[in-house]
Amino acid sequence: MKKILVVEDDPVNAMMVFDYLQTHGYDVAVVMNGEDAVEKCVTLEPDLMIVDVLLPKKNGFNVCDEVTRLSNGQVQVLLMSAVYKDNHAHDYAANDLNAAGYLNKPFKMKELLRVVEVLLDTAA
Repeated sequence: MKKILVVEDDPVNAMMVFDYLQTHGYDVAVVMNGEDAVEKCVTLEPDLMIVDVLLPKKNGFNVCDEVTRLSNGQVQVLLMSAVYKDNHAHDYAANDLNAAGYLNKPFKMKELLRVVEVLLDTAA
């Protein structure tokens, strides 16, 4: 079973993503700030992290950068943001941070699942 770490500081959004992905057969854990995200990544060794950009204690861009370095690129990071919607943010995430993907909030859960399946190669 593929492991996903969701990093989202809004409890409602976190629970929606958690429930939806768990229902679709993924082993899902949630943390609510950037510092906990990096620590949990080390202990959990997820296959994928879904990380909000605006987080307390450490923003999602920093989390992505740290996780990519610590895991030698083994952990994929999917960034999401309701604030940073321009092409510059997408380019920065992909080119400078080596993020696996970038979703603009709000997004449909089916869209999230499609991206997760592609990144983890678990499409039915």
